[in-house]
Amino acid sequence: MKLPYQAFAVARFDGSVMFNDYRIGVTLQSGRGRALVVLFKILAGNQYHPLYALDELAIRVYAYCKTAADRNLRPTQLGASVTASPLSNESTTTLVLTHIEWHTDADTRNQAELLFNRLRVNDEIQSWPNEVLDIPIGFK
Repeated sequence: MKLPYQAFAVARFDGSVMFNDYRIGVTLQSGRGRALVVLFKILAGNQYHPLYALDELAIRVYAYCKTAADRNLRPTQLGASVTASPLSNESTTTLVLTHIEWHTDADTRNQAELLFNRLRVNDEIQSWPNEVLDIPIGFK
């Protein structure tokens, strides 16, 4: 018996993470409880592309955004190459981050990685907001 054809898609953007325009919270996953989530945008060309990052990637995105804001970087100084997987149905597509490569200066990278490790290792993540951010894929 021949299996049905399955297409796998990815989205890739190279641009600037809009580190002053993000939201953090949790999303509820059926059967898994809650997952940490960050909703952020990347500017690629003239378009802003919203992406969701989950769990460990959410912590990393938050650490870099917070560090960039604390260091008063210009809006386009936090560069990144991102890869995301689209979640979609017949009417909606949402991009969920699967990989990110940061393009920023060494000081920002070092401070962000220190914050990321502190959040992961020392359970400072308990201060993560409990605001529920649903990932809009239109399932009913």
